[in-house]
Amino acid sequence: MNMFKDKKGMEMWQLVIIILSLILLLFVIAWYGGLRTQLVGLFDKLKELL
Repeated sequence: MNMFKDKKGMEMWQLVIIILSLILLLFVIAWYGGLRTQLVGLFDKLKELL
Protein backbone atom coordinates (compact mmCIF):
# COMPACT_ATOMS: atom_id res chain seq x y z
CA MET A 1 0.00 0.00 0.00
CA ASN A 2 1.60 3.21 -1.17
CA MET A 3 -0.13 6.38 0.04
CA PHE A 4 2.04 8.65 -2.10
CA LYS A 5 1.67 6.87 -5.43
CA ASP A 6 0.28 9.92 -7.24
CA LYS A 7 0.63 13.65 -6.80
CA LYS A 8 -2.99 14.22 -5.77
CA GLY A 9 -2.69 11.68 -2.95
CA MET A 10 0.47 13.34 -1.72
CA GLU A 11 -1.18 16.77 -1.71
CA MET A 12 -4.15 15.35 0.21
CA TRP A 13 -1.91 13.88 2.94
CA GLN A 14 0.07 17.13 3.16
CA LEU A 15 -3.20 19.03 3.63
CA VAL A 16 -4.34 16.60 6.35
CA ILE A 17 -1.00 16.91 8.17
CA ILE A 18 -1.10 20.73 7.98
CA ILE A 19 -4.66 20.84 9.36
CA LEU A 20 -3.81 18.45 12.20
CA SER A 21 -0.70 20.42 13.12
CA LEU A 22 -2.69 23.68 13.21
CA ILE A 23 -5.28 22.10 15.50
CA LEU A 24 -2.49 20.84 17.76
CA LEU A 25 -0.88 24.28 17.80
CA LEU A 26 -4.16 25.94 18.82
CA PHE A 27 -4.66 23.32 21.55
CA VAL A 28 -1.14 23.91 22.92
CA ILE A 29 -1.65 27.70 22.93
CA ALA A 30 -4.99 27.34 24.76
CA TRP A 31 -3.52 24.86 27.26
CA TYR A 32 -0.51 27.08 27.94
CA GLY A 33 -2.77 30.10 28.46
CA GLY A 34 -4.87 28.19 31.00
CA LEU A 35 -1.78 26.85 32.73
CA ARG A 36 -0.26 30.31 33.00
CA THR A 37 -3.32 31.72 34.78
CA GLN A 38 -3.24 28.78 37.20
CA LEU A 39 0.44 29.38 37.93
CA VAL A 40 -0.17 33.08 38.56
CA GLY A 41 -2.92 32.17 41.03
CA LEU A 42 -0.59 29.70 42.73
CA PHE A 43 2.17 32.31 43.05
CA ASP A 44 -0.33 34.79 44.52
CA LYS A 45 -1.34 32.23 47.16
CA LEU A 46 2.31 31.58 48.01
CA LYS A 47 2.95 35.32 48.41
CA GLU A 48 0.00 35.55 50.83
CA LEU A 49 1.47 32.73 52.92
CA LEU A 50 4.85 34.48 53.14
